[in-house]
Formats: sequence, C-alpha cells, structure tokens
Amino acid sequence: MADGGTILELPVRIGDLGAEERERFGRMFRVSSVVGEMRVPESMHKWVEGRFGSVESVESQRIIKVTNLVTLEGSLFNEIRSSRPFEVHESDSVEQVVRESRGDPFCNPLTGTPEDPFGRVEG
Repeated sequence: MADGGTILELPVRIGDLGAEERERFGRMFRVSSVVGEMRVPESMHKWVEGRFGSVESVESQRIIKVTNLVTLEGSLFNEIRSSRPFEVHESDSVEQVVRESRGDPFCNPLTGTPEDPFGRVEG
C-alpha cells in the first residue's frame, strides 16, 4: 500500500473509511479474509525455511480475496506470495527458463510442492 502497509491490512483500512465511503466501496467490491492451509512435505522443509523463514508460515497463510462486484473478477493476495523465488522476464526464452529451473521443486511435484490438508488431487 502507498504508505508502507500491506494488502493484508485492506479489511482494516476499509473499516476505517467513513460510512459513505465504505458503502460506496461495498457497492463495487467485496473483500474477505480467510486462512489457507497446506501441508509441506518433509522433503521441502529445508527449502521452505531458507526462502520463507519457517514451514509454519507457509502451512497456514492469511489470504485476502477481493472481488469486483461489477465484473465478477477476483484476486487472491497473501503475504508470502511476494517472497516466491521464481521470476520470468519478457526477454527470457522458454528454453532459458526451463534450463535455469532444472532441479526446481516443481520438477518433482509430489515431493517438491505442498499438498492440501485433505491430500492431493490427481487425475
């Protein structure tokens, strides 16, 4: 946010608006906050701790959902998303991205990616 806050503060900021502004905002947008949970496999713990600080911060994350009530488009935001280590630039070729990502956790999705609390969806 412009003054150094984060998107996770959005519900509080909306609550701080005056009644008229809050009502106007509410006609156009719906903002909700939920906690998303996942299980990080043991094989990923060291990698997660090195990039995000702790396994717990990844396994339980606060998520802000913003829905545009006019277009019905929505976006999900979480604090840890900005820390994700993967970045692609427009000038990168597909071959270059693949070459540089060898050994990345996504190369072995069953052991290199977290799963939902209810398990993995396979198909």
